[in-house]
Amino acid sequence: MKKCFLSIILLLVLCLLWSQENNLEIDSYKEKEPRFFHSFGISVFSEYISGITTTVPFYDTLSSPVQAYSPERFSDYSLQSLNVASFTYVLRYTLMFFDLDHSLSLSTPITLGLSYLQANDGSGAYGSLSLPLMLQYHSGVAASFDTQKWKGWMVGLGAEMMVFPLVSTEQFKPKLSPTDEDVIMGKKQWVQCAVEGSYRWISKLDQCQEINLKIACGLPQKWTNFEGNSSSSIPFSVKLAYIFSINY
Repeated sequence: MKKCFLSIILLLVLCLLWSQENNLEIDSYKEKEPRFFHSFGISVFSEYISGITTTVPFYDTLSSPVQAYSPERFSDYSLQSLNVASFTYVLRYTLMFFDLDHSLSLSTPITLGLSYLQANDGSGAYGSLSLPLMLQYHSGVAASFDTQKWKGWMVGLGAEMMVFPLVSTEQFKPKLSPTDEDVIMGKKQWVQCAVEGSYRWISKLDQCQEINLKIACGLPQKWTNFEGNSSSSIPFSVKLAYIFSINY
């Protein structure tokens, strides 16, 4: 997954370099046009996260000395949450203006989610943090500061670092381990691919608003459980957010 993330980052950087060489000629006024857009979003009971799985080995008590099963067998633990509320800050930089109504940009819609759930070991677990990097194509309103459109849309592709739960002391003791100090910390960080789309419009108060849907998932995790049966899971998240522009 790290190779996939690095490949996406490299692609985004190449797009940035290419845009500096191939951007359309623009007049002196257009050259001074701002390229940074700032927005803020909120989700209420509309962000779901299924976290990465922590696998804990079983020990074979019939062996001498006692040791983990070979081939290894695991029990699995994972967390899911529907955030009570999520807050998103969107920093967007325009790489290229195709014209007044179409553009290409890089965006970092950083999201902090608020939730409480009980971890598998009985401890408390709180919140989530999403750190994405998205390549976006914009059409219509908010594609540039000079567009005359009142409606528009956006599609994006990228990758994100997910931290879930954000705060947790979750830990596990391997099953049948002969050592009391043998513990495994719960996993809570992973990288996943993400896609998003938005519908935008200008409100009666002349403010740019949008409804944004983002879906992301990581690579499948596979393991063999204690009974010897193969199992797998996919870390997954989906968020529906209302976003309004700060400086448009």
